[in-house]
Amino acid sequence: MKIAFVLSHELYLRNFATVIRGLADKGHDVSLAFTALRDPNDRGLAEFVDASSNIRLVEPPGLNGWWRPVTDLLRATRDFVHSLDPAFDEAPKIRARIAARVPGAVRWPVRAVGRLPLGRKFLDHLLQWIEWSIPCDRSAVSWLRESGADALVISPLIDMNYAQFDLLKAARLLGLPGIYPVASWDNLTMKGRVQIKPDGVVVWNRIQIGEAERLHGMDPAKVVAAGAQLYDQWFVMKPDRSRAEFCAAAGGLDPDRPILLYTGSSPYICPDERAFFERWLDRLRSDPDPILRSANVLVRPHPLHAAQWRGLEPGEALEGRLAVWPEDGEMPITAEQMQRYFDNLWHADALVGINTSAFLEAGILGKRTFTLRDDAFRDTQEGTLHFAYVAESGLLGIANDFDSHFRDLSQELSKPRTARGERLPFIAEFLRPNGIDEPAVPQVVEALEKFARTTTGPRHHARFAWLGRLALWPVAALIIRPVYFRRAAKKRTNG
Repeated sequence: MKIAFVLSHELYLRNFATVIRGLADKGHDVSLAFTALRDPNDRGLAEFVDASSNIRLVEPPGLNGWWRPVTDLLRATRDFVHSLDPAFDEAPKIRARIAARVPGAVRWPVRAVGRLPLGRKFLDHLLQWIEWSIPCDRSAVSWLRESGADALVISPLIDMNYAQFDLLKAARLLGLPGIYPVASWDNLTMKGRVQIKPDGVVVWNRIQIGEAERLHGMDPAKVVAAGAQLYDQWFVMKPDRSRAEFCAAAGGLDPDRPILLYTGSSPYICPDERAFFERWLDRLRSDPDPILRSANVLVRPHPLHAAQWRGLEPGEALEGRLAVWPEDGEMPITAEQMQRYFDNLWHADALVGINTSAFLEAGILGKRTFTLRDDAFRDTQEGTLHFAYVAESGLLGIANDFDSHFRDLSQELSKPRTARGERLPFIAEFLRPNGIDEPAVPQVVEALEKFARTTTGPRHHARFAWLGRLALWPVAALIIRPVYFRRAAKKRTNG
């Protein structure tokens, strides 16, 4: 079977490398493409593709069709309608993030109509009809047809970069099965709405089945909970170096002292995390507990937010060790990178941070993570729908202030290491719903194969599509012409 596997950018290869490799190992030909610009010098990506003769890297379609500026506005508006759902009342930053993509002239009337359930339903159906009144992007249709693919697998789909919807829409027009494997545990609650319905959805757990149905109108019969393929390796990996060797490699930490691993967050979650961390570090170094006060602190930057950590050094008055490693952060894709990250988790005595994905990874190893409520990131922490899952799971120690937070850390470090390492039931329920000893990758691969064999006929445009296109002409005249004038001017300048 030929499968077109489309991701938005290289960082998502971490989420799906094992699945793509699993498909290739079963004899499927996988064409891997990225809708965003990729780094041609990415060593990890090159190694991954070269490792299998059944995986090839292909260029994506241009997706610069005449209607593209209109569809971007249309889809942003539909995401905004989606964000008006009462489910997002306690998530103001998510709502504001989506609203910022919609012009004020559109935002105010949409908000007025969308306050009521019937208004949201009307707007959603109207915008869906307009979506299907607009022709598919010709480049997307041609690209899929020429690829010879039997199925399209596409993710993360709802990261508010709407190019992927054009490909899924083209697959529906051509009668190809379109399959959406959810990239991460927060995608269905943080990123927008699934605006083009896929033929199959593969999620992590039963909670996400509910999210797909409740928030995105998915038919639960087309949603499979296969587990979190992203984390399979953490269940079986072992450290490849002693604690002393690890401490030396990580910047000369003292192996006789506890290690607090601070996991950095993305720019969206915590834009100025360095300032918060320095407040946290100052308070740590003045703690009454001498063990906690002199503990090693190892910072692991988020790969998208690593620049802020450069040049971080302890001041002369600060006791103990501090290191940033790896300095630029890194996405654990290659075997070497994964081992490095695993060793970080394994040798840490406790984790601190706001990065929720790290909470799950640490939980697999039986480690606890400690966090605290702070104005610097309140809206992107408790102001998200998914944070409640881990907050109620027991994985996290959540404090309301620094004093309580450091008391929690002190109590954790006072336990013998042999008393730590208990894996909580939440890990099985959330990451391996079909059995704690059942790896997720084979189940995800099996679900993708099942959906890829789905027989579908071409799905055409909406009824009276000509009427929708006619109604859009005034909008097109205002939006599309300036866009094309700018493109033409750019070409003349470059030429």
